[in-house]
Amino acid sequence: MSTSHSSASSGGSSATRSGRDGEGDDHSNELAQVIPRPVDFFIRTGRRVQQVTCGADHTLAIDDMKAAYSWGRGNYGALGLGDTKSRSRPVKINVGTGSDQGGMIQWSMVSAGAKHSLFLTRNGAVYACGHGGNGRLGLGSSSGQLFPERIQEPTRIKYRYISAGESHNAVVTTTGALFTFGCGGHGRLGHGVEEDCDIPTPVDTLQRVHVLQAGCGMAHTIILSASGELFSCGLGEHGVYLFFVICCWLLFVVCCLLLLLLLYSHVLFADQTHTLCSHVSSLLHSFYQFFSQKVLSVKIQMERRVKYQMSTFQLKLSCHTKWMVLKSATFKLHVVPITLLLLMRT
Repeated sequence: MSTSHSSASSGGSSATRSGRDGEGDDHSNELAQVIPRPVDFFIRTGRRVQQVTCGADHTLAIDDMKAAYSWGRGNYGALGLGDTKSRSRPVKINVGTGSDQGGMIQWSMVSAGAKHSLFLTRNGAVYACGHGGNGRLGLGSSSGQLFPERIQEPTRIKYRYISAGESHNAVVTTTGALFTFGCGGHGRLGHGVEEDCDIPTPVDTLQRVHVLQAGCGMAHTIILSASGELFSCGLGEHGVYLFFVICCWLLFVVCCLLLLLLLYSHVLFADQTHTLCSHVSSLLHSFYQFFSQKVLSVKIQMERRVKYQMSTFQLKLSCHTKWMVLKSATFKLHVVPITLLLLMRT
């Protein structure tokens, strides 16, 4: 994912960059780079970049020697360099282990999230560092890490693909199984619930699907199968549901203001209260009719467009639940003010 800068790697050539580029490690003099230009570090060292990924404010890359580099903002230890300092130029990530070949780890893939990073070794192990909120590092807790820490995988499980989102992750095994972990809000993990997971957890609804790749966004996940099928889960199209929930609250505030106006007018114009009550009641009823139609339209769009193919039952349950919430909200917006108005009239 990328929000403020971009990097590119093509045909094993040196990476290019555009966006903000500071001259010091503290990024105190950030300048906008409006056209791509080569990253000098890889030209000077003669390294060929084979893979690159952008997070919110940091970048990760792998060269032809399978070494990993990071640069950008180092908040929460997202760079994996042992501190929270920012770097304006690539710095090699040195992580030694006795279980991987040699002493230094050889990396095969990297993926940068908003405040954390994922690393995949050639032996199929996954490492994580950075912000640990919501269990996004997959280490069994919400603690952060300044150095890449290995995620304990189940017995005889090896990974071959990783993807880091804003606060959740997806990893694919060599057998095509999908595991997700991190923030579960809006169902982005695909587990049928909205609970966080602090360790990699298999997506049960895809047990019979051979997963090829997975991509994590801010609040949703896209999964590609080996047969070319595409699956999705998480926050719906354009955040329509959230938009209408906010509209419900705004409409409720408007109703409260109308009631206050009615109380004020009752004090000043007692003889006209009955007529004003009728007008306000009619207005609220019109709001209710209009909003009910809009909510019904959203329900239909959710069922047609948000195609959660992993589980038809879960899709219908999710849409039905959200529909009932919106229906209840609009009903309260209609009934509660009218009831108050009738009580005032009596």
